[in-house]
Amino acid sequence: MPDEIEFRTKPQIAVEMIDRALTNGVHVAAWTFDELYGRDGKFLDAFPTRRHCLIVARNVLTGEVKYFFANRVPGERNPITGEYITLRSLLRVAFGRWSIESCFRQAKEELGMDHYEVRGWKCIHRHFYVTQLSHLFCARIRQQYDNPSEDQPDRLSVEQVRSAMNTWLDTIDLPPAARRQRFENELRNQRYHQRRNRQARQSHTKTTLERLATLGINPAKIKSCVYDATKSKPMAFQ
Repeated sequence: MPDEIEFRTKPQIAVEMIDRALTNGVHVAAWTFDELYGRDGKFLDAFPTRRHCLIVARNVLTGEVKYFFANRVPGERNPITGEYITLRSLLRVAFGRWSIESCFRQAKEELGMDHYEVRGWKCIHRHFYVTQLSHLFCARIRQQYDNPSEDQPDRLSVEQVRSAMNTWLDTIDLPPAARRQRFENELRNQRYHQRRNRQARQSHTKTTLERLATLGINPAKIKSCVYDATKSKPMAFQ
């Protein structure tokens, strides 16, 4: 580890990353923070100089309660878009963390981000860079072929892209007939998992909608409330 590297907490690292993003012209509609960052006063004072709000969200199906801090307040205008900030928009930002956690899981389980056996400072960074480039490649392939049809019953997963690439690399030196056979086997395997993924997703969606219906909740008709920040009462529904 280089001598100039000093220990920093996660909030300290986050402040530096946020400063770099803002300096490079990145526009952010809203920030939300979980308990690690939301309870750090120095972190909160470092860049959201405006008012904050506390979001308490309860899952009606499990009863789980989550708390978030946000640097925007429902009812105020967003300085980036000029639109009124709604509670729904802040919740979308807060729970967007799931997609980030999913990226970490994919990188670790499918691309070996945590499977390094090195001791050098540069070596471990090179490993992370290669993993991230591999993940970017898989994401672009998924986006390129994200067109479910009869021939492709469901969207590709990172696991399926990785499996297809492994098959292609493993068969480079095989005779054409052997390569074709491996490709056909891989394609059958891909189609099987795509059908199962679609069935599982449809079943999960159906079950969730039925459970919400028993509570009298129709997700298609959920309204988002805009609050008057000065009067602490609803202004309108969107």
